[in-house]
Amino acid sequence: MQNKISIGTANFGVDYGLNNNSKFNLDEISKLKKYLIQSKINQIDTSKKYKNCEEIIGKANFSNFIITTKVYINQLSNIHPFKDAENQIKNSIKKMNIKKNNMNILIHNSSSLYNSYGIDFYNSLNNLRDYFPINKIGLSVYDPETYINLSKIIDIQILQFPLNIFDNRFVNKKIKNLLIKRDVTMQARSIFLQGLLLIDYKHMPIYFNNWISVFKSYEKWLNHNKITPLDACINHLKQHKHIASFIFGINSLDQLIQINESINKKYQKINFINRKIDSKLINPNLWNKS
Repeated sequence: MQNKISIGTANFGVDYGLNNNSKFNLDEISKLKKYLIQSKINQIDTSKKYKNCEEIIGKANFSNFIITTKVYINQLSNIHPFKDAENQIKNSIKKMNIKKNNMNILIHNSSSLYNSYGIDFYNSLNNLRDYFPINKIGLSVYDPETYINLSKIIDIQILQFPLNIFDNRFVNKKIKNLLIKRDVTMQARSIFLQGLLLIDYKHMPIYFNNWISVFKSYEKWLNHNKITPLDACINHLKQHKHIASFIFGINSLDQLIQINESINKKYQKINFINRKIDSKLINPNLWNKS
């Protein structure tokens, strides 16, 4: 599983997740890169929206890594979709100093694909694969329905989705078999649910009090199985061998080392059973963190 690790780079440029106010500086990123090479980890995940993250990736020279980045459909009235797509791709390639055919492109605001501009933008990305070092084109989504609906109108080669102990919508038998049948490359993110699955529920923001019973059950389940939250989250991934990469957002090199150590531990397959999934809990876009 170690070679399936992809490093989420949000903290290269911005604060991300709960209880997190750290950013990597270039010296720390250099040390991280050295460790990644030693550990044979060669995938990173980023986005144009992570402030200056793409520039930092370029300065740190991750050009030999497999890079997945996200672009946005702007729906500009004064520019053709092809030109919009081309400009964004050129910009990302220049910033990250990409030379090899090792960059995947994901549409982040997939709701914009339900109109002619969005479809033209997506098809333009596909056409640009002939001219730029792009490997696969796809989507970053929050729910299976979005993928199912959009797969009827566009060719989705790669899909990034949430997967964690509380959220297994994309690995149920139906959607899993559909993705495998269509040969879609799968990337899983939100492994720790932005850190929520790693912290004591007593220290969570008030917003999460709505699900106190869920978190109490989760804590009881952890204690019963004599497993730490980190090990439980990592162990949950091991049964999903069909997934190409697992994206871990980290605050420090020490965190990555802990993740690596956890991956090498052996536990029996254990599943946390939560009868009902509330979208307001498992979708961070819907959180009110105040």
